Amino acid sequence: MLGEIDRHLLNDIFNELDDAVYIVDPDDSRILHVNQKACEMLGYSYEELISLRVIDIQTGLPSMEKWRKMFNRLSPGRAYDYIGSHRRKDGTEFPVEIHGKYFVYDGRPCLVGIARDISAWRRIESELIQERNKLDAVLCALGDGLTMQDTNFRILYQNSALQKKQGCHIGEYCYKAYHGRDHICEGCLLVKVFQHGGSYRRETSVVLKDGSTMHLEVSASPVRDSEDQIIAGIETVRDITRNKELESQFLQAQKMEAVGRLTGGIAHDFNNILTIIVGYSEMTMSMVQEGTHLFENLKAINEAGNRASLLTRQLLSFSRQQSCSIKNINLLDSLQDMSKMLRRIMGEDIELRLECPAIELIIAVDETHFTQIMMNLAVNARDAMVGGGIFTINVDSLKIDETQAEEEKLTLGNYVRLRVSDTGCGITPDIMDKIFEPFFTTKGVGRGTGLGLSTVYGLVNNYKGRIVVDSVPERGATFTIFLPQVDLDGV
Repeated sequence: MLGEIDRHLLNDIFNELDDAVYIVDPDDSRILHVNQKACEMLGYSYEELISLRVIDIQTGLPSMEKWRKMFNRLSPGRAYDYIGSHRRKDGTEFPVEIHGKYFVYDGRPCLVGIARDISAWRRIESELIQERNKLDAVLCALGDGLTMQDTNFRILYQNSALQKKQGCHIGEYCYKAYHGRDHICEGCLLVKVFQHGGSYRRETSVVLKDGSTMHLEVSASPVRDSEDQIIAGIETVRDITRNKELESQFLQAQKMEAVGRLTGGIAHDFNNILTIIVGYSEMTMSMVQEGTHLFENLKAINEAGNRASLLTRQLLSFSRQQSCSIKNINLLDSLQDMSKMLRRIMGEDIELRLECPAIELIIAVDETHFTQIMMNLAVNARDAMVGGGIFTINVDSLKIDETQAEEEKLTLGNYVRLRVSDTGCGITPDIMDKIFEPFFTTKGVGRGTGLGLSTVYGLVNNYKGRIVVDSVPERGATFTIFLPQVDLDGV
């Protein structure tokens, strides 16, 4: 038996606790006894509080029916914990963490509950969540993929930018999640980070499921604890594929420009020499009787000179140094007029299909240059379809917006799109970046000069257009040409 002093001591301790304590009758949820902290938290006097029931102060229990359902789930002697909400005398609510226990005292069931006001904790939690969301928003706005990994390379965090690209892999090992390996990747920057500290950077590339290559810039740096020990590492991955493409295109443009200047200079000098050869051969032929052996020799020289002059004109077209007469032409009419000549170039084994809308599409070009473009593409397609096939010319128009202008590397405005397709042998990836280079050819000796596609490239660029090629080996190739469309209504 406890003495009187012991009872007073226990009661003092009971009232000095920093958490609210409730003793409750489980039958009707009536509050039997509380400590001083419970009165302070709820704003009631002791007398007021013991006249209430739990359902009067706990927001999640609106009725006795719900109270009984909760009580029936409890077992004598077992504790329960949950997060709830209490209602003060003034009607305001606040979150509480409740630890309770159901027991039998002197043959009578009782519930004792200890409630802790967690308003400050919830406020801090909310602030932390806000700060985390801000940080995540910043990391996502960067556009770079970011992971945090522990020293065992287990992923602790991924920003949403990376999750969108590669899925959520939190809790998995990096080398397994991203590379399908059972061991750490060779050259992994985080290995250096964990071994030596410091930050590191490198470029790498991965082959995607569709077979394309993605170029990446990877950076890594350590995360340290309060004792300056490395506990994790942060790795960022930036997609630099577009930068690499632009760099390659810039270098290609520089190379083509340099080759064009050299070619133009040589062509001019060569053309001057050919003018003398052709001129003197014609003069001498006029002095020699036709049909003689000497006449035939001079005729051969003259014909060779004229063929060489045609070659120099192609060189000058490529180098953009040939004079031209630009005028507005109806693309559809021009293609219709050209179709007979194209069919003769193709031969009987190749079907020519002309797919043009019944609308007027006007471009500003030198008609001779446009004919050169189509003839060179036709010859290229014919040589690719040795056993016959289909040569298709498709024409439409489109408006280039800001997004397309960046993708297609064109200025804003209306364009005519000319797609020339064949069902030939196609172009292999290893030579795709060389096909527009002058003198590059896959044809045998004497079968091609290597100037056809380079001439097309030079002429299209001369008219502020663009040419791109798409090809799958053994399934043909498609050359797409964009040329600025002339708006006659706006002239």
